Amino acid sequence: MNSSKKIFFISSFIVVNFIGNEAFSYDKSIKEAFCNDHAAKQSSFFSGTKKYDFQVAYVECMKKAGKLIRKFEKQKELDKKRQKERAKQLYEEMLRNEKIRKEKEAIQLELKRKQEAKERESILDLQNNIERIFD
Repeated sequence: MNSSKKIFFISSFIVVNFIGNEAFSYDKSIKEAFCNDHAAKQSSFFSGTKKYDFQVAYVECMKKAGKLIRKFEKQKELDKKRQKERAKQLYEEMLRNEKIRKEKEAIQLELKRKQEAKERESILDLQNNIERIFD
C-alpha cells in the first residue's frame, strides 16, 4: 500500500472514530441528568461517605455517559418490547378465559333447559296420571 493510501486510511479511521462518536453524542444536559440519576443509584444514602461516593460515581459516569445512555436506551426498548409482549399474552389469555366462561354458561344454560324440560314432562305425566285416576 502506498503512503497516500495509508494516510487516507488512517485519516478516515480518525474521522470515523472521533467525528462519528460526536455524531452519536448526547447533549450535555442529558448526560448530566442521566449521570445524576445513575450516581444516586450507585451511592448509598446511609453511607458515611455518600457525597464522595456520589461524586465518584458521577465523574465515572460522565466519562462514559454516551455508552451508558445507549445501553440504558437499548434496555429500555427491550423492556418496552417485553411489556408489549406480556400485555398481548395477558389479553389473549383474557380472551381465552372469556371464551371458556361463555362456553360454560352455554353448557349450564343447556343443562338448565333440559332439566326444566324434564320437570315439565314429569308434571305433565303426573297430571295425566291424576286425570286417569279420576276418570
